[in-house]
Amino acid sequence: MHKNANLYVTLSTIVWMARTASIHTDYLCREQESNAGVHWYLIYKMAKQPVDFDQSGIFANGHGFFYMTSATAVTGWTRSKLGIDMTEQLLERTLRPYYEKPEDRDALRIMYTSRTSGRNSYGLLMSKEENAYWLLHGANAFPPKRSYAWPQGEATDKAHLLFCASFDPSSLQQIARTLRYERPRVYLHYLPRRYQISPYVELIDQVESRKQMPTRVQLLHTKRLKSGKVEEIIYIVKHKQAALDLFLDVIAPFTGTAYDSWTKSTTKNNCSERRYGVKNILSGLHLAHGGDMTTLYRNSDDSRWLMSANKERPVWCYTTSDRTEQDSSLGGSAICIENGPLHKAFLAMEVTAQVDSC
Repeated sequence: MHKNANLYVTLSTIVWMARTASIHTDYLCREQESNAGVHWYLIYKMAKQPVDFDQSGIFANGHGFFYMTSATAVTGWTRSKLGIDMTEQLLERTLRPYYEKPEDRDALRIMYTSRTSGRNSYGLLMSKEENAYWLLHGANAFPPKRSYAWPQGEATDKAHLLFCASFDPSSLQQIARTLRYERPRVYLHYLPRRYQISPYVELIDQVESRKQMPTRVQLLHTKRLKSGKVEEIIYIVKHKQAALDLFLDVIAPFTGTAYDSWTKSTTKNNCSERRYGVKNILSGLHLAHGGDMTTLYRNSDDSRWLMSANKERPVWCYTTSDRTEQDSSLGGSAICIENGPLHKAFLAMEVTAQVDSC
């Protein structure tokens, strides 16, 4: 009996160690509370607040954020008790496998920047074994190459939106092929032997495809996990030589719905000219969780997103474009997802907002 007890303890220890190691090495978007892998998450980091409703002061110093994951979207936004500069929150946990072994020769690592609308947008593609993730954001100098930290300057002073999606590594080829349309500058990369093929090599070397259509739409599916359903993600890209309005000419007709957009755009839209129009959200956005509420101001928010105006087609998009006159001659992209709870959370933010008329 004593031997069996020791064997049980030993086996339990091995299982615990394996599970712990998996948590630290799996390249997946991570949940904040449980550290489990999730299909996707959104982080809305707030701009520095004049009055902090958190005793820790994280909102006053520009590190406070709200988040939503595929597992928690039904309850809307959650206010993080940890600042975005701290460890153990979902962004740091997502990046931890990279920082614990930055020279891992078995892991794919691509960090890039794309310049659109006179500003930089950033992305990370990381993968090892059976898991991968794609992280999109607009914060300059993030992430650092050697250890986790949140940068100072506009990254701290302004509001930022970060979007992470978990994928099977087999999806990375489709992402890389479509990403080439954006002509990004890859500033850090490592390609394991199995990835030293097209389109990864051309992406790294910035080789433009000989045959490029004005736009490209790529349907993707998130990683199949133990909990939650697989979600479809639509990756839409407009080539810089295509004189098109990314929102009005590409996203709206493809998804079959009109949109309200939160960007720097001041472009007026004549709704009678198009079946699916795009209106600008001008001001009055509020993000709330319980009794906590903060106001988003366009001049201090560096995020850009679109939300379907049709509740029956609850599409939400993360975008790099501002939809200015200059944008028609620039490349641009959007990541769209049709998700009722996510759409509802952004719709609630818009209740008190001023939306431009046609």
